[in-house]
Amino acid sequence: MKLFDISIYKNIIAACITGIKKTLVDRIINIIIWSSCTMLVSSYILTAFGITESFGSFQLAGLVASASFFQAYENIINLVIDFSHHRKINSWLLLPTSSLTIFAAMVTFYAITGLILGLILIPLGKILLLGRFSLMSIHWFKFFGILILSNIFFGCLSLLVAAKTTMATLGNVWHRVIFPIWFLGGFQFSWLALQKAIPGASYIFLLNPLLLINEAMRGSILGPDGYLNYWVCCAIVIAVTFVIFRAAQRALKKRLDFVI
Repeated sequence: MKLFDISIYKNIIAACITGIKKTLVDRIINIIIWSSCTMLVSSYILTAFGITESFGSFQLAGLVASASFFQAYENIINLVIDFSHHRKINSWLLLPTSSLTIFAAMVTFYAITGLILGLILIPLGKILLLGRFSLMSIHWFKFFGILILSNIFFGCLSLLVAAKTTMATLGNVWHRVIFPIWFLGGFQFSWLALQKAIPGASYIFLLNPLLLINEAMRGSILGPDGYLNYWVCCAIVIAVTFVIFRAAQRALKKRLDFVI
């Protein structure tokens, strides 16, 4: 048995992509509606209350990260349903390869769907924000780097949370995991602004990986001024992703009772 079988890895991804085709359009429509409402309010309504016009672009960068993060919530729901009823994952775990292949394929699939949603928001933001957002400010290498890293992180997080969630506790995931991480993860503020407001407590917020992702995302889209160092943020996200993936493997092994 191979520790990592590339053929099985690709086949699982292909099967997942085939299965999501029917719902992908709905997910794209949902994210377009939600993001459009957010950007329009941020750029054209809140400015009447003293918010600067650049806040729309600031929110756009946060929306790119949030779109992928909220995708993780849907992944968790689907996984918990499968663990409790369909047990499709059991047939994958019977394949002649280790669980590493299976879980890596699942994370890759989650990352692909998150990438699609995140990429859609850049042209959408340009259409809605017009001259308030410049594509010339984007550092594309850094943008794709943090977009890929963040989606891999969200994929691993999906596995870990799903492994510890049952149908009875599924309703708690939004209130106890998704919303707190998102709302305190810098969607509406930068870390430097937070440090000025509450200097002592601001360092506690750095324990939230989504804050680091938002900082790196904004640094790649809007420029590095006013945000945490891009490379430091990426390095921490990579380290946390590895830890979460290993924790997810152990939790899923206990939940699904497989050997390898």
